[in-house]
Amino acid sequence: MAHAIKPSLDILNCNYEGVAVACGPKGLKAPPQFLYRNNGDGTFTDVSKESGIASFRGSYGLAAVAFDADEDGWPDIYVACDTTSSSLLLNNLDGTFREEGLMRGVAISPDGEEMAGMGIGIGEYDLDGHLDIVIMNQHEPPSLLRNDCPKENHWLKVRLEGTKSNRSAIGARVLVHCGSKVQAQAVLSQTSYMSSNDPRLHFGLGVETTADIEVHWPSEPWRNIPRGSSIGLSPSSKEMVSFPDALLAAPECQQVG
Repeated sequence: MAHAIKPSLDILNCNYEGVAVACGPKGLKAPPQFLYRNNGDGTFTDVSKESGIASFRGSYGLAAVAFDADEDGWPDIYVACDTTSSSLLLNNLDGTFREEGLMRGVAISPDGEEMAGMGIGIGEYDLDGHLDIVIMNQHEPPSLLRNDCPKENHWLKVRLEGTKSNRSAIGARVLVHCGSKVQAQAVLSQTSYMSSNDPRLHFGLGVETTADIEVHWPSEPWRNIPRGSSIGLSPSSKEMVSFPDALLAAPECQQVG
């Protein structure tokens, strides 16, 4: 008790079990942010400084999700922050990132208020081919951020259906080979606090018009998939089946071989 924060009219504080404490995260020093690169051998390397992530300070990040915001084939990062502006870290295609959250309308509320972002879900709610963002806010309704990214880049969506494994294909891993790059995504049951992504895996192709798909159930790869495709795959499929987005959005309507 001798070291407890004393009540003050100049410094706002709250009460916790009779002890005066700082109100909310702004009573604490904003922590640094870190990025760890996977070395492919079970270890990671801290690349926070080299990537520029360490230079983004002054926010209380609570959830981070990697997704291709502009569909250029390189992963970007969205960070939902508590009582500070959220961040959109766009990939510079050279191992570094730049912050453009405020410029692109995803940092604060439409009223210009900083929100208490707790969790993030990524999905394509309007079926326009671009990934949108849902943010779970504390004491406020969720925020839905529509992605109006440029239309010159191409994309590919894949939805998996398990037969020998679980029907939702949770844990399956998809590799998409396009041009000289390989992208990897896994089907997950959740992404962050009280949030989950669209079960369809969305890959930005940039200027590429076709891609090869390798599914690790494991599975044979699917080759030369045209841009803008929405396809359904299962481990027993002998042929690729294309579906309208409306069907892919409703699993009970999906039919695969």
